[in-house]
Amino acid sequence: LMAILESYGDVVVAYFAGHDHLGGYCVSPAGIHHVTVPALLESNPDSTAWAIVTARADGSLKVDGRGDVPSRRLRRRKRV
Repeated sequence: LMAILESYGDVVVAYFAGHDHLGGYCVSPAGIHHVTVPALLESNPDSTAWAIVTARADGSLKVDGRGDVPSRRLRRRKRV
């Protein structure tokens, strides 16, 4: 899967996965954002963990996090 995503690094902005109990984030050498959503099970009892992702005209993604999911702006990056 990684090899396929990396081969399209000029058009793939992000890869989202879930869940990891603590969540995670990194950027690959091709500039692809890898976002792992934190587990709802690990949220505070009075909180939640979800997000809305919006594709923007400039090619970026806006992640509007709720509860334990952080908000982010993911921009397409140049290959390293």
